[in-house]
Amino acid sequence: MDTIYWSRRRSLAVVGKGTRREATGALNDGDSAISAFLAGGFKSAHVEDLRVATATVMATSGKAVTKAGNAALTDGSPAALEKFLTTDQFVRHGSRGQLTCARRGAGPDSGNLPLPQEPREA
Repeated sequence: MDTIYWSRRRSLAVVGKGTRREATGALNDGDSAISAFLAGGFKSAHVEDLRVATATVMATSGKAVTKAGNAALTDGSPAALEKFLTTDQFVRHGSRGQLTCARRGAGPDSGNLPLPQEPREA
């Protein structure tokens, strides 16, 4: 699968309450609000959703995951938060943590947010 597919998949996977709230507001406010949202107005809501997802993972994790999550929150960039959610939380959890996350389900409202990872090339 190509990088564009995974980038889109990641973006869709992290749409949470903040992004839905802002998108709904834009839809209700008309064409100019929709244009502004699509031109970049969604970015702050997207970061809000990433921060909420990171905090949710941290709340159910041990010290190593919490430390990695705090580092991502301190950095605050979408890239750091996405890296924590797609990679760092699993490295810190280990195999048992990955299975626990998979068993709980995925999604911003599920209590945990494991995101799809890009396949690794051999």
